Amino acid sequence: MWLLMLLGCRQDGTFVKVVIEGGPCALTSTGRVACSDRDVGEEDTLHWVDIPVANDLSAETETICAAGNSGVRCFSQEPGKLPDWAPHIPGKYTNISMSWADMCTLDKDGAVECFGQHHLVLSGGPYVELGTYYSTCGLTNLGGVECVSPPDLTNPELTGTYDHLTNVDGTLVCALSDGAPDCWPKDGDYYVEPPEGVTFTDLHLGDGVICGVKTGGELLCWQYEGDDCRAAGGEVCPDEVIENVPTGTFSQVWANDDRACAVDTDGCVTCWPGDWGWGAGKRICTDQVEPPIKGGGTDPG
Repeated sequence: MWLLMLLGCRQDGTFVKVVIEGGPCALTSTGRVACSDRDVGEEDTLHWVDIPVANDLSAETETICAAGNSGVRCFSQEPGKLPDWAPHIPGKYTNISMSWADMCTLDKDGAVECFGQHHLVLSGGPYVELGTYYSTCGLTNLGGVECVSPPDLTNPELTGTYDHLTNVDGTLVCALSDGAPDCWPKDGDYYVEPPEGVTFTDLHLGDGVICGVKTGGELLCWQYEGDDCRAAGGEVCPDEVIENVPTGTFSQVWANDDRACAVDTDGCVTCWPGDWGWGAGKRICTDQVEPPIKGGGTDPG
């Protein structure tokens, strides 16, 4: 009986979420986490990371954190460089998001709190989704979006009723109302202009590029003026992500300025374009994930 229970805990399931920071990490339907180790080389694929039963994943620079039955556990792709965040109670958290200086959690009661350089708390709620970068935003169970920011930043404002909150990138935030994107700010250099007449089930803002899963499951990526593009003297944002969008039907997508990954409706992960390594250009399912790399930076914190 104990053997059956142990085997049941190790079942792979299918992928349900992918994130990218350095290399990609993906979460399965059974709570397993697989990551690519950037030190292995361009031919590397995904390797299992033994974080006990994760509910959600988030990443920033080389640090990956998972929330679930183990509380919040973090590991670094550079061993010995784990962040110094407050301990988190096992079994309490359902969602997690990270920024350049903070880690934010959504607990089972719908409360949002951030730890790190800032101690930010969303006082409304209860919340059902979470997104953060400089500002932290939560989607309430009534469909409103509420945000809190460090003292030196303008607080994002979305005033509609929404069914999905996308990630927050810098001070940008988008939410979906009946599948239609509503993004803040509404104007200025960083205005994110959604395609007219297109509805989505998921969106992700990279720096200079947005990718979304259209209502029918196809992927669509388009450009806006992000920091990397402006820092390069106003040149056009990198178009490799837009030009190499894979075909098929998908459920979730994650975009950076020059790379993206998506989970398809069969529960496999595809990353593109194919020239940045870490399994890019390949479709990876859970049965293709390799065992953990011994001493390869996969030590949960």
